Amino acid sequence: RTTAVQHLVQAAESGSSIPFSVYNKIVGCLTDSYDEVRLYAVTLLPHLVKQHHNKGRSPSDKTTDISHRAFIQLSLLMRDISTQVRTETARVLGLFTDVDPEYMKQL
Repeated sequence: RTTAVQHLVQAAESGSSIPFSVYNKIVGCLTDSYDEVRLYAVTLLPHLVKQHHNKGRSPSDKTTDISHRAFIQLSLLMRDISTQVRTETARVLGLFTDVDPEYMKQL
C-alpha cells in the first residue's frame, strides 16, 4: 500500500491527472495502520481536491464539496499518533483556503 500511494503522490506532483475514483480509496488510507501510508495519503489529498474540485458539488450545499469533505477527513488526523502525520496534516490543512470559515467553526 505504501508504494502504491507513494507512486500516486509522485504522479500527481509531476502533473499527472489522478482519477477521481481513487478519492475514496485515499480517504480510506488515512486510517491505515502504517504511518507511511497515512502520510502519503495526506500528501495526495490536496492534489485530488485541486484536480477534481467540481466533483460532488451541490450549489445549495457546500458540505458536499470535495474540498469540505477532505478538510473534515484531514481534521480528524490532527490527533494521529504519528508526529510526522500530524505535521503533514497541519501543513496540508493550510492549503485549504476555499473552505468556508463559518463551516470550520462547526468542526
